Amino acid sequence: MVTSSSSSQADRRSVYTGEALNLLCEVESLALKLLNMEFSDAAGFWSFQLKLLSLQRKIQGAIADEKKRVKVARAGAESVKALQQVRWQARRLGDAFAWLVLKLDRKAIRPLAENSPVPISQEGHGSRGADAVSQYLASQGWGFPLLHDITDCLRIGDVTFVRPQGDSTSLRTVELKTRLLGEESSSSDEGPLLHYSVTVSFLSSPEDALEFEATVPEGQEGQAPEQVVEGPSSPRQDRRIEKQFKRMSKALTLQEAADSQIFEVDGNSTMSLLVESSSEGHWGKINELIEESRTTGYASVCIDKAFMYVALYSSDGVTEGSVANPRILDDLKATEFLSEGGKHGNFLEISAIPAQETRAAQLYMPFYLYPISQVAISDFMHGRLVVVALTNAGRIAEALERDGFDVTIPPGTRSPSDSISVAIPAERLRFEGLGFHIRESIHECKGMDFILDVARGIRGTAQLAGEELSRLQSRTEQ
Repeated sequence: MVTSSSSSQADRRSVYTGEALNLLCEVESLALKLLNMEFSDAAGFWSFQLKLLSLQRKIQGAIADEKKRVKVARAGAESVKALQQVRWQARRLGDAFAWLVLKLDRKAIRPLAENSPVPISQEGHGSRGADAVSQYLASQGWGFPLLHDITDCLRIGDVTFVRPQGDSTSLRTVELKTRLLGEESSSSDEGPLLHYSVTVSFLSSPEDALEFEATVPEGQEGQAPEQVVEGPSSPRQDRRIEKQFKRMSKALTLQEAADSQIFEVDGNSTMSLLVESSSEGHWGKINELIEESRTTGYASVCIDKAFMYVALYSSDGVTEGSVANPRILDDLKATEFLSEGGKHGNFLEISAIPAQETRAAQLYMPFYLYPISQVAISDFMHGRLVVVALTNAGRIAEALERDGFDVTIPPGTRSPSDSISVAIPAERLRFEGLGFHIRESIHECKGMDFILDVARGIRGTAQLAGEELSRLQSRTEQ
């Protein structure tokens, strides 16, 4: 997936300094272990999760300490921002781990992201009990326990158990509630034994729950439990549990929905769409772009008239001044990226790769998994390399209309690609969710073919939905 390359010590500088740099290097070390798959068994994957979660907590602690220092000194806010950037890279590494464990299955990942951001969990009784029972259930055949806490994109439930079943994979997402029952002294050097009650709730009803009592040494988090006993289920009902179950039920419905068939979610009829795109992406061009930028500091390429990728490289770190390079405008004019006249004109927007942290979960592939060299990934992490992606929504609209769609872009919109409204005249249908797939195309370098394939898929699905609704109406009339 990721190729390796070597670089000189002169290229190993970073825009980060001090504590932020030290923590970033720890994130980078874990990233390399993941990319090189330095795991021999499931225990190695489990250990990776615990190390990443511990590092994320360490970064969060450093942010809290630095905020206190800055408040006292009334200066140095940039140091807090640097640590927050490092935290974001650690979270995206957790996302990359989840993508790999879930075999890049977008249909499994996306439904679990439909929630507010979840802060980094703190070590304590809740996490110790949850880890103990997760390990126990894994030993009972539930599958590998993927901890949502290490990710930004998995926001519903606490753990997803992933179990291979022939050519497919079985998923079970659960919510864990832990409470301390007590502790007793131990003759070992690991400290006292802690007794927890852990309720494991899953599926779509609060009644579908199991309750365990786990005994865990008060040592390093992630240790296997000394004893686990299943007890009677008595989950405590409250509003938070009910809301979480509704989210879990919806996610399960979306994950298991058959493609091109009508089903209900939240009382609304909908249809799942599986897009089989012929687009192989443009990573060859992007790799050439990155390599050229490492030599000259600047390189650009126009793809499908609608996308312009500009790679900026500096061993001392790319600055805001570098992004304002006047060559970008010259290159835009020298290509067919800008439309001269036409119905839609030019609607331009700029994206950065890697993307900055956002409130909404980023559901395109994390940059750690890009098919580029590990040196390039390291350059991204340390700020030596930035790829600026310019998108012309006007060109996207032109391509869609050549394919038989009716396209509208509202004037004055902040994000033209998000606001594109596409109509299928023959089906008397209009949809406005194409922006999600345009962002996916931008950040995964899929080009125009992918966007057209998505639109065609929606058109085909609309036709199937119309036929299915006609059949249902006929049965009702009979």
